[in-house]
Amino acid sequence: ALSQTGGAYTWGANAAGQLGHGPGEDAQVLAPRRVQELRKVRIEAAAAGDTHSAFLAQGGVLYTCGNNARGQCGHSLLDPVNPTPRKVDAL
Repeated sequence: ALSQTGGAYTWGANAAGQLGHGPGEDAQVLAPRRVQELRKVRIEAAAAGDTHSAFLAQGGVLYTCGNNARGQCGHSLLDPVNPTPRKVDAL
């Protein structure tokens, strides 16, 4: 969910780090929690898959997190899990 000021909030299953709260976080987040890694950028849109999430920031910058085993987050396959949102450099 997005706040009126562009804050990104996630909750739910987090087994693959898809909520973006960082490594070692709970496998289940029961209430909306702000994605701290994105607190300095204004998020304009968000999308969630089963095990990954994407956040579109102001200016068209895309951040993704979660399961990247098949490159679905847009990062190197050497990074199969991204529990913290990372900028997709290829765009």
